[in-house]
Amino acid sequence: MTRRVLLVEDEAILRIPLGNELRRQGYQVRVAEDGEAGLAAIHEERFDIAVLDVRLPKRDGIELLRALRDRSPETVAIVMTAYGTVEEAVTAMKLGAHDYLLKPFPVEALLITLSRAGEFIDLRRENVNLRDRIDQLHHFGNIVCGSKRMKEVCDQARAVAAADITVLIQGETGTGKELMASAIHHESARRPGPFIKVNCAALAESLLETELFGHERGAFTGAVRQRPGRFELADGGTLFLDEVDDLPMPVQVRLLRVLQEKEFERVGGTRSIRVDVRILCSAKAALEACVAEGRMREDLYYRLKVATIVIPPLRERREDIVPLAEHFVRRYAGEAGKRMQGIDPAAMRVLLEHSWPGNVRELENAIQRAVVFTRGEVLTVDDLPRDLLVPGGSAPGPAATALAPLHDAMREAERRHILQALERTGWRRAKAAELLGITRETLWRKIQALQIAIPADVAEE
Repeated sequence: MTRRVLLVEDEAILRIPLGNELRRQGYQVRVAEDGEAGLAAIHEERFDIAVLDVRLPKRDGIELLRALRDRSPETVAIVMTAYGTVEEAVTAMKLGAHDYLLKPFPVEALLITLSRAGEFIDLRRENVNLRDRIDQLHHFGNIVCGSKRMKEVCDQARAVAAADITVLIQGETGTGKELMASAIHHESARRPGPFIKVNCAALAESLLETELFGHERGAFTGAVRQRPGRFELADGGTLFLDEVDDLPMPVQVRLLRVLQEKEFERVGGTRSIRVDVRILCSAKAALEACVAEGRMREDLYYRLKVATIVIPPLRERREDIVPLAEHFVRRYAGEAGKRMQGIDPAAMRVLLEHSWPGNVRELENAIQRAVVFTRGEVLTVDDLPRDLLVPGGSAPGPAATALAPLHDAMREAERRHILQALERTGWRRAKAAELLGITRETLWRKIQALQIAIPADVAEE
């Protein structure tokens, strides 16, 4: 593809040989001898790349750069400057110039810079095309469904959303069960009502009972006022019970009654309270196994399993990795106020070849960390978390067959163990620290040292 280049240089001794060399290299070149002619060219034509001298007669390069930004923001600008005007080059970079060259420079330096600019243009075009493809993907709520398997899952979810029935959402940790529950609620007739969430694994039995059903004043020590439970708060809407496979047996009995009779009593109360609530629940383990092991009532199992949605792990739907990664880059770059162009091919290969035991949440955390720490506009392999590159993390190339150093393997094992504790407790650091047998301060130091990204929706403790 022939690229159109605008060359604005007032010195003929540079302008003429540079223009001739660029034409020999296959570029379509328009030259201008001053700022006025350069400005006219900007208004008359569209260019892929503009090479501008900073100091020009009539109008300077900074003014031309502003004109490019307003009239042709897609044009990649390269500025040329002498040693005494480096500050002006810095100003130009702040105005959006892609690169700069210090005079005097060999023509090879310009050719290399133009080649890099061309690669940038190609990558940007690929990202635009990818965004167009993402916009055309099958979506369900905020869920990106690019693969055939996820499209089928989304079709099932859309069907059950229209029916006011109990839905069990199954899948490994990090597959997006809560996001699926939220999408089902917002696609249902109950969307004007509340969507209330409870993590059943994060609370002790006594606390969970109070959390779900509320309590009366004086029901127990410290109950100084009446408090409504999540069932009351969800009246007219949807209640999502996350990790329902961890429900204690006494709470299962009370939950079964609500599902059957649509009523319950607060802890310490005698008055029955009727509610209109749809139940969505998730489980990381197969509930059939929980029934067989005696950890779940069989009658509750059948009440919960009216309809089942199974979200496949990310390793079984690798077609979703690219659109998900690009989605997270845009999201976290926007939150950080950064201008990001996407992910380079080598880094994308690492993402595609990783096994993703933590599923979409692990991918999201990896991209969030990379966006925060990168200094460039394109994520590279160097920006990715180290655990994606160690053998066993599926880094590409022959090194992937070698054993990792013991220190790296132990660090990775510790990181995954802490992640598992945090996810199991709903990212409640105090509860996770208790589960791990360490103090909150120690856990926080390890989170920082192991570069574990805390999801944006997790409240501060």
